[in-house]
Amino acid sequence: MYGYAHVIVVGNLVRAPEIRYTPDGKRVGKFSVAVNETRINKETGEKINATSFWDVEVWEKLCEVVLKWKQGDPVLVAGKGKQERWEKNGEKRNKTIIKASDVRFLGARPLEGEAPLPASSTSTPPAKVLPVAKPAPKPPAPAPNTTAEDLEFPDDDIPF
Repeated sequence: MYGYAHVIVVGNLVRAPEIRYTPDGKRVGKFSVAVNETRINKETGEKINATSFWDVEVWEKLCEVVLKWKQGDPVLVAGKGKQERWEKNGEKRNKTIIKASDVRFLGARPLEGEAPLPASSTSTPPAKVLPVAKPAPKPPAPAPNTTAEDLEFPDDDIPF
């Protein structure tokens, strides 16, 4: 059986993205996204606020997009979930990192030289805007002193 862990997260940047270079010169960016959730306790009816933090990794062209972001910016991140496991002081640990294939800024303010929703290298192009159809022209109004007898309708035009 085949599997694929696709993750989509919408939240706010914990801090500005950090860009580094691999030994062979490729750019890699890392940042975290905080996702706030509000749930209601069924037993008490009390609201419970919970925040989860997601680590995100971007490569090459996506680094250019995230460089313009700052702490607190609302973002959408989509990509493959990647599990990292390690041992620290005899305790096994793990975390899931999103290897992003698409990142989008969701804020209202436009970024320098960009539209409010910058497209990444893997996102689909924006939809085409179709022209709005003009309404059909209204038929001319009858002359003000016209009566029903003045209007000529052949008998085969009457629908009943």
